Amino acid sequence: MRRERPALGWAVAAVLMLQTLAMANPSPQTLRSQARVFLDLSKEELKAVRSFLWSRKDLRLEPSQGSTIAKNYCVPH
Repeated sequence: MRRERPALGWAVAAVLMLQTLAMANPSPQTLRSQARVFLDLSKEELKAVRSFLWSRKDLRLEPSQGSTIAKNYCVPH
């Protein structure tokens, strides 16, 4: 019985690692389907969404100039 516990632990660790990797690298198809949320918005509605996001200080958005992948950034209006 003692040998089964480490094997179970390794199996659980492997499953958790695979779940993490699957969530960290979404497929291009997943990204496209998420972007479809904005397809039916008018120009004014897109501007309203952008203004709302910029108004949210808790998001800590930064202009895209000089940004890095580690920062949250958005195109300024």
